[in-house]
Amino acid sequence: MEQSSKGPREDVNSSMSHEQAAAFRHADDQADHPNNNARCSVHADVVQIEVEIAPGESAEPVKLEHNTEHNDAALARPHASNKGHAEVQKKTIQDVLQVAVSCGVLACSFTYDFFAARTVPQCTPVVGVIVSIVFTLRNVWLRCFPLDMRTVPMMVVILLVCIGAPVSAVKDGILGSPKLRPLNVMVIFFGMAYICISLDQTGVLRHLALRAAARTKGPRSVFVVIALLTGVLTLVTSNDIVILTLTPIIIDLSRAKGYDPYPFLYLQFVTANVWSISLVIGNPTNVIVADAAGLRFAEYAAKLAPVGVVTGVAAVLTLYVRYRKQLSGIRDLANAGDVCEETLPLPEDKFMQIRAKVCMLRLGALLTFAVFDALHKIPLWIAVGVACSAAVLLDAVMDIAHIDKSSRMLVNTLLRMPWEVLPFALSLFVIVEVLDRAELVAVLARALSAAFGHSLSGTCFGVGIVSVLACQLLNNQPMTVLLTKVLIHPDFKVQGQARDGAMLALIVGSNLGANVTLIGALAGPMWASLIKRRGLIMTSSLFVQQMLSIIPFVALASFGSLLLELVLYNELGM
Repeated sequence: MEQSSKGPREDVNSSMSHEQAAAFRHADDQADHPNNNARCSVHADVVQIEVEIAPGESAEPVKLEHNTEHNDAALARPHASNKGHAEVQKKTIQDVLQVAVSCGVLACSFTYDFFAARTVPQCTPVVGVIVSIVFTLRNVWLRCFPLDMRTVPMMVVILLVCIGAPVSAVKDGILGSPKLRPLNVMVIFFGMAYICISLDQTGVLRHLALRAAARTKGPRSVFVVIALLTGVLTLVTSNDIVILTLTPIIIDLSRAKGYDPYPFLYLQFVTANVWSISLVIGNPTNVIVADAAGLRFAEYAAKLAPVGVVTGVAAVLTLYVRYRKQLSGIRDLANAGDVCEETLPLPEDKFMQIRAKVCMLRLGALLTFAVFDALHKIPLWIAVGVACSAAVLLDAVMDIAHIDKSSRMLVNTLLRMPWEVLPFALSLFVIVEVLDRAELVAVLARALSAAFGHSLSGTCFGVGIVSVLACQLLNNQPMTVLLTKVLIHPDFKVQGQARDGAMLALIVGSNLGANVTLIGALAGPMWASLIKRRGLIMTSSLFVQQMLSIIPFVALASFGSLLLELVLYNELGM
């Protein structure tokens, strides 16, 4: 078993002086532009950092001469190499233990199902879901073979078939049923992902964020701007796009102005996972439940946009009260846990003007078309599929024409697509189908039905809280697939408005669940990784500690507003 060592940037930074590290970070900021490629070489007495700019743009090479006598001495210190070797050994041991424990638990579950002589395995699918989540959140490499969300769930499916799960369960899990159609969900998810990522590739979202940041005059104004930017961008794109785009900008802005970045980072992350409730395209979990509940785009927005707005405002107010002391003045980054001592200017802002207009136009046209789906009756998955296909062809034509001096827009967008979600999600649909055939879904359906009865408040708060907590065990996407199957099961004996409340509460809970622990959603580890790459500290314990003082109030506002809305709908006969 071979273990991946630290990335090249981390290795370089560990042997750099303070000035060299500053130059490297400056080049890193330039390289963050979607059209730039960074190249760095470090020698004994010279750090040469070059940034290759897209055709037609001027390059800005950075060359820093520095006497490295003390650096050579530092490199010679034996404890540095010993520490690195110890970290590699520690990671190797952790990986071996993770693989060994996972294999052992799967073997025990397989043995139990074998001796129980069940027609369909019951224990192994449950353990398989847990093992899949473990390797999704912490990847392991066996030489050149990854054990992660791309491979482990598929291996679990193969194991289930080998130990007796019917092959028809695989077919039904992928093709779905009239109430739960995984392929339609994937079309919506990847279609919207391409349209939103291509927009982000133009640099226009970064441009808008930097323009807004440049107009701020204090920590409180930065707080307001970030809250507005996060809300607007989440509504028109998705929470993952917002997190990827705004996180580096927030850190750069805080570094440039000497602010504590953490209130702004928490604000951006929490509200991105709250505003995403409002529209069906805001989160893949929304698509899963909406498809099962038969909610069209406009109908979904009518029912959950008010809840998303109330929850978003409640989140902003709660975060402001929680961090009002940090927002009362300037605080140096070093006191906030940053390893850097100097402040850096905001990176230069450039974007592809023609392509940005085209991307914004096609996204706006798609959203407008989707709003009127009650009139034209065209399902969202067909609209998104056609729009995405047209977008791919248009990008290819613009690449051939070298529009905005770029010929790799299509390739770069496809490379950024979250393809790993496809085998992960489809495998989970199959595993849940096996659980259904093993009658475990029926057991859960009867348990939730008995626990919450036919009370509207019980389903709104009960299913909502269960879904939030289940996210911390299963991650929000597997949780949503499982509980959706539970709520549409015949043994979930809840009817009428209470059943509608349960489905809507599941949507709200799947979004809020990302804001309790970093493993609540796939966006959590991605966000933490972005923060760490920028030199800040973000640990699971730190995140949970902060969220426990914020999310209970946000959840109360969210589920409370959902209950109030449904009561009003009932009173008005809607």
